[in-house]
Amino acid sequence: MNFLDIVRNYYDSTNIIDISSILKKGFSTKGENRGYGLYNVKKIVKNSGGKLQLFFENDQIIFKILF
Repeated sequence: MNFLDIVRNYYDSTNIIDISSILKKGFSTKGENRGYGLYNVKKIVKNSGGKLQLFFENDQIIFKILF
């Protein structure tokens, strides 16, 4: 697989994040009626035959998109 792009999402590093929920529709650490961006990224990447690689850097969650 080749690296294609990166999606970065800021978060409050003092909050504990449930990684198993982070890509679910509606999941957000920022309040109600949010949490669709990462869900949509996951859906598009999966439907295109790609994979997401997740890691943390400072106050960001970083997703590498691989095809």
